[in-house]
Amino acid sequence: MGAAHRAHLNTPGWKLNWSQDKDKSYKRLPKSCPSHRSKAGVSLIVHILISKYVEHLPLHRLIARFARSGLKVPPPTIGNWVKTGAAPLMILYEAYQKVIFEAFTSKWTKPG
Repeated sequence: MGAAHRAHLNTPGWKLNWSQDKDKSYKRLPKSCPSHRSKAGVSLIVHILISKYVEHLPLHRLIARFARSGLKVPPPTIGNWVKTGAAPLMILYEAYQKVIFEAFTSKWTKPG
């Protein structure tokens, strides 16, 4: 997983956009960032969500995987990225839940 994994993380969509300014002020974030406060790109957040929810990989193991690749990310940061990525999905979840609930209740409340 070493060099190949690091190469995968170094593709343009996977890079973190950390600013190296001496005054610690951040430049304007690119449009690919899902949140104005997040330094992670969309593809990195999607990778984390897929690892967590599809591959059932615990976040501490994902953090260890990143650390082996040379990327040190604190646990609260990963947690915030999961929260940032999951927030737009809640809209879809709530809409799907409403459709299922209406289909279920209409089946039982129809006269005849």
